[in-house]
Amino acid sequence: MKSKLPVLNLKGSPHKIGYEHGKRARPEIEHNLEVYFRRFKSETELSHAVAISRAARFLEVINKVSPEYSETMKGVAAGSGQEILDITALNVRYELMYSQFSKIGLKPVPKTFGCTAFATLPTAVKNGHLMMGQNWDWIPEVKGLFLKVRNKNGPDVLSFTEAGVVGGKIGLNSEGLGLLINGIVSSKDDWARLKKPFHVRCWEILRSKTLGKAARIVSQGDRNCSANFILGQQKKTGKGKVIDIESAPEAVLCANLAQTGERLPILTTSQTRKYSVSSRSWTRSDYPRFNVTGEFRGSWMERFEPDKSWISPQPRIC
Repeated sequence: MKSKLPVLNLKGSPHKIGYEHGKRARPEIEHNLEVYFRRFKSETELSHAVAISRAARFLEVINKVSPEYSETMKGVAAGSGQEILDITALNVRYELMYSQFSKIGLKPVPKTFGCTAFATLPTAVKNGHLMMGQNWDWIPEVKGLFLKVRNKNGPDVLSFTEAGVVGGKIGLNSEGLGLLINGIVSSKDDWARLKKPFHVRCWEILRSKTLGKAARIVSQGDRNCSANFILGQQKKTGKGKVIDIESAPEAVLCANLAQTGERLPILTTSQTRKYSVSSRSWTRSDYPRFNVTGEFRGSWMERFEPDKSWISPQPRIC
């Protein structure tokens, strides 16, 4: 068992970055395609043909909304020797799978299953640093790696991704901006909305210079599927900002910890739904249980009582 994930140092044009990614992670990409197409069928009832047809629709979207992302995907396909629609399916696997989870439901999973993310403001840390971190509880078979990208037009980025996926979903950039994510499901999730995909948004967030721009990438326009984003940025010791945006296809809710000072120094989110805020800990046992794949999925932000003054229906920083 390997103790370290591969780190790919990449630079150049979008196509060159993608080509090197594809070439150097060729076995891992081939493996991930086999895993995902198998699980598309077994877990989400999507045949290879249906997955590819939906990927083709999304390729048209990506070509339009993010030509650089599209060109990087094409580089990955060329470098790995795979078809562009297969690589596209890998890059929109969030939409393909989560919209099906919404439609047909999730299979039973352990109570401890799910990614957990946290952010701690500098006011709560002895050395004055903003701290962000998470685990990634997903399919154990999937091959992950780190991308260390030097961009010509934007900040340099260090991110975790799945081999073949252009958009790193967890990471930080040279402007001191960090990104954490949690997958969530609501009854409104639908791939057929054909909006900017989840991984493209993550890629754009990590290329942002400011927290405001990163927040707008999440909040502006509609989305295909629901997701939670924790964004943070620090440029000076002792000063940092954190916002948590829980997004659904047609709405977002935002916890803006940049304005709360000492009062709410720690925020954690996870699919197992445990939150630590200040000196009190909330768990799902404090509230009525709900099914995230049912007709209604309540927002966790609505559960913080009695004071909701730090919650905004749109990101205040935008």
